[in-house]
Amino acid sequence: MWKDRGGKMHAGPVWDFDYFTFQPYYNYSLINTNAVWNDRIINDAANGPAILRRWNDSREKYKDIIQEIDRQYEAIRESAEYNATLWPLSMNINRDDALSVKDAVARMKGYYETKFNYMDGLYKY
Repeated sequence: MWKDRGGKMHAGPVWDFDYFTFQPYYNYSLINTNAVWNDRIINDAANGPAILRRWNDSREKYKDIIQEIDRQYEAIRESAEYNATLWPLSMNINRDDALSVKDAVARMKGYYETKFNYMDGLYKY
């Protein structure tokens, strides 16, 4: 997190997007809410209206990500499949090393949709 003098607080950059986003045990929870700042921001009732507004303002963009995943997959499908043949995954970091590229993308989309619906249930008004 950082804050320019007189400016807003920022969080980022996002990393481990694939690992923490697409794990089944994170589908129905907010990640890293036990971190001091995250917990204070999310659980402070004064921030509730801003969180709701931000979700509702951004919701359609998040919803459209599934179509963007499909577009990107089609653009790289042949190359990704060839890459997986040349350089098979040997680590079981996000549990898709034994999946085909097509199945890994489908799994990612499924987890994304589940997380989107979870978030939508928390914050949509």
